[in-house]
Order: sequence, then structure tokens, then C-alpha cells
Amino acid sequence: MKNILGILLLVALIALAYFLYNNGNSNNTVQSDMRDFAIEDTSTVDKIFLSRLNGEKVLITRRETGDWMVNGDYKAREDAIGLILKTAKDIKVQSSVSEASFNSVVTRLASFSTKVEFYQGGDKPSKVWYVGQPTGSKVGTYMPVSYTHLRAHETGRNL
Repeated sequence: MKNILGILLLVALIALAYFLYNNGNSNNTVQSDMRDFAIEDTSTVDKIFLSRLNGEKVLITRRETGDWMVNGDYKAREDAIGLILKTAKDIKVQSSVSEASFNSVVTRLASFSTKVEFYQGGDKPSKVWYVGQPTGSKVGTYMPVSYTHLRAHETGRNL
């Protein structure tokens, strides 16, 4: 009986710690406003614009028929669009960048990032990401949010 009570108490403490860490801790380095990275309903995305510092630009638009077009001329691969939209839905912030590596990450983002704009109706993007290079562990990608730089990853998959 003592073992069962001890196990139940331990499970309750772990559940409480998990809840406080994910929801109730306002001092968390990855604050709740930074967790709003994903696009909840990707079925409303009608345009994706990608651009790089070297001038490369790609506009992907959804036609009324549901087909996606690249730069208005070529039909987009369905599997590629599916992967982009799945990533947009499943992406999560992994952690903030440490102070020690902050300047290095910013320098690399300034040189090698890809800007990705998602539109959900209208002329103003609903989300704008700057996708940088992979993290050292290769399980995430550096992406700035406002003035804080974060490591992002898609749950269950390396970006």
C-alpha cells in the first residue's frame, strides 16, 4: 500500500511540474507569445512567398481549383506543398539561443537566411519566418522571432 501511495504521489508531482513548466511559468525563456510560431489551419494558406538575400524569389499561389502554381507558370509538386504546409502546422520553438552563441547566430542569419511569408487571404502576410541554417545538433533550425532568436524544429522530424 505504501508503494502505491508513493508512486501516485510521484506521478502527481511530475504532472504538476510538467504543467507549471509548460503553462504556468511566466519566467520561461520561451514565452507563450513566442510559441505562436505555427499556422494552426493551413487550409486557409493561399500564397507562400520565399526570398533570399541573393535576389532569388519564388511565389507559390493556390488557384481556385486547389492547384498550387510556382511563379504563376509551373504547377507545384503536391508532395512539396504538403511538406511545407505540414511543417508550417507542426513547427515548434525548441529553445532560445544562448548568449554565448547569439552573435554568431545573428551573423549567419544575416548572411544565409530565407524569408518565408505565409498569406491567408489579403495582401498582408499572416506569418513571416526567417529560416536560417541548422543547429549544431542538426535537429533544429535557427529562426529569429522579433529580437529574440530561437531554435525551431518540427515535432518528430529534422528541418
